[in-house]
Amino acid sequence: MKVAILTDGTFGENAYKTIKERFPTDFIKVEYEGYLDDIKVNLSKELNHDLYILYIRDPDATLEVIKKIRERGDSPIILAINPGFGLIKGFKNVYAPTVLCEDLPIEEFNKYFGSPKVLVYVKDNKIVKYDIIKEAPCGSTRKVLDEFVGKELNLKDIGLRVQHYCKAGKLKLFKDRVCKKTLVGEKLVKGIEVKRLD
Repeated sequence: MKVAILTDGTFGENAYKTIKERFPTDFIKVEYEGYLDDIKVNLSKELNHDLYILYIRDPDATLEVIKKIRERGDSPIILAINPGFGLIKGFKNVYAPTVLCEDLPIEEFNKYFGSPKVLVYVKDNKIVKYDIIKEAPCGSTRKVLDEFVGKELNLKDIGLRVQHYCKAGKLKLFKDRVCKKTLVGEKLVKGIEVKRLD
């Protein structure tokens, strides 16, 4: 599977570093000017990938990039920045997850990325090592677990600490029921299986 991370420059580097360890991955810069029907989009590389992950803040630019991808086929597209569900209704295989660490119906990608699944090995109530079966595409799963090796097992602290690395948006008053960062913490804790070595 060949993956493309398309970004307007603000986000996407962490996902690129994490995903390229599993799949050939290109980092494509997206530049745009204008708005609505007059928007012009330029990409730094050709589009010939099996999966596209878009980190584009402008909804009009997002729509134009989706159209460019669709000119080349129906490869899955993940919108890492959700511009609203109305924008994607007319397109097949376009996903706008609440957070990137959700399982999506993209079989090969979903084997390694989505809702975290981790084996944590504990001896004398301290974490001695861990094995990641599936991780968040942004790399936050690995970063937070690295911090806790050698420390006492405390799932609540792990769930809180992962929010530091998470790039999901903050709570939007009157729109979100749960903070996305809180959701990410809950997903990681739920996905941890503890194996005791003593």
